[in-house]
Amino acid sequence: MEIVGDALLSTAIDFLFDKLASSDLIKFARKENVYSELKKWEKELLSIRQELNDAEEKQTTQAAVKSWLVDLRDLAYDMEDILDEFAYEAMRRNLMAQEAEAGRSKILKLIFSCRTSLSPTHVLRNAKMRPKIREITGRLQDISATKAGLGLEKVTGAAAASAMQRSPPTTPVAYEPWVYGRDEDKKVILDLLGKVEPYENNFCVISIVGMGGVGKTTLARQVYNDEMAANNFALRAWVCVSDVFDVENITKAMLNSVASSKSGAWWDFQQVQAKLTEKLGGKRFLLILDDVWNEDYVNWCSLRPPFSAGAKGSKVIVTTRNRRVALMMGAEKNVYELKPLCEDACWSVFEQHAFEHIDMKDHPNLVSIGRIVGKCGGLPLAAKALGGLLRSKQTEDEWERVFEEQPNIDNLTMEDLGDDYFRELLLRSFFQSSGKDESRFVMHDLISDLVQVASGGICFCLEDNLESNGQSTISKGTRHSSFIRGKFDVFKKFESFQDLKLLRTFVALPMHCTFTESYVTSM
Repeated sequence: MEIVGDALLSTAIDFLFDKLASSDLIKFARKENVYSELKKWEKELLSIRQELNDAEEKQTTQAAVKSWLVDLRDLAYDMEDILDEFAYEAMRRNLMAQEAEAGRSKILKLIFSCRTSLSPTHVLRNAKMRPKIREITGRLQDISATKAGLGLEKVTGAAAASAMQRSPPTTPVAYEPWVYGRDEDKKVILDLLGKVEPYENNFCVISIVGMGGVGKTTLARQVYNDEMAANNFALRAWVCVSDVFDVENITKAMLNSVASSKSGAWWDFQQVQAKLTEKLGGKRFLLILDDVWNEDYVNWCSLRPPFSAGAKGSKVIVTTRNRRVALMMGAEKNVYELKPLCEDACWSVFEQHAFEHIDMKDHPNLVSIGRIVGKCGGLPLAAKALGGLLRSKQTEDEWERVFEEQPNIDNLTMEDLGDDYFRELLLRSFFQSSGKDESRFVMHDLISDLVQVASGGICFCLEDNLESNGQSTISKGTRHSSFIRGKFDVFKKFESFQDLKLLRTFVALPMHCTFTESYVTSM
């Protein structure tokens, strides 16, 4: 069963958007009166892209969706081919114009004037090009029409990425034996917890405000688990709020934290709020509302009524990036702005994660390289992430590359990116070292089978498909192919390639042979 690769198809369509947005292509298309056609392509692709994520999920259970994705993949390849032809022609004309204007050669001027008007290689005046454009437009419209009957849901790329990248909810339980540079901050918050001002209602709000990654959640967790908090508050609750301020769900989470049994799934909001009010009644409580984004005062007013039932001295600690949130929730007298760590403390965080299983004395050069951690700007989360990235890398070259990539991520060569991807796949056991030669790698048969299923229809390995007569059957939709070369190869085994019009890559393996020359013979 052929499965259309999620990332590959999404990336292919994103590449098409990039190409369609090229200023050179737009200028060329307007000059050749095909700009309106390209705008149609862009509009249709945008609509398809919004439902592509849902289609990629459903293809394993719905044959019609899988067939639609295969057609879309083939069309995306064909569109890219045509856009590449446009780009080539635009570049060719620019170069010829530059040569002609420079007056380097009267012959070049003559060639330029002829080729831009009479040459059969002039792309858009070639009789085959305009039908290709119309054909692509028709196929794209057909694919859009088919999509309408598949029942796909619109999920934008940003929303899908956000769902995949969303961090798990925070909790008061975490393995944090080492927290650096926050002793004074913790003392300030604990002092605020112990104060009971005469003007206070039964509860007051304390807000920890700071940029993302500065350590607000870690500080709140340190306070929540401190002995002082455990001894001075009869009830404690922790709720990770995040960007969706759902009053009913937050109230249920609070009730579940302070009650011996969970709230019934059938309870409505009124019942949950009444039960929480009962549980908090007459008791001093500590509530952590972590990562609050809500600025809507009405939502806050709907959430807070049960808090008034608590005993005087109860506290609500709010962590937020937004000072307006803190002020809206009534924390104007207790807003604590958390600053970035000093460089030494930030280094300690990095060191703990990067060198946890390494003796730094054995790697003095890594320590000197790691001192560039100052670029983390005092954000412990950034130092932790950087340390985690480097803990699996043991050589100076690997460390140097990581630090070079951070400021120069857009300037990496294709070779550097390919090397990084290969190393990542090797660490995930996608590839394995060859037992015969450490510089060579092999793929397990099961992984190879899986790869062939995922790339079916567009990738072709010649040796895997040779028939008894020495020839092979190859799909006309093949885009990438490889073969195992020998010192002498027979021409007959390549005959099936003569009808391929869409092939993009044809790789002879292995790339490095013991012999320096290869031959194709007729025998």
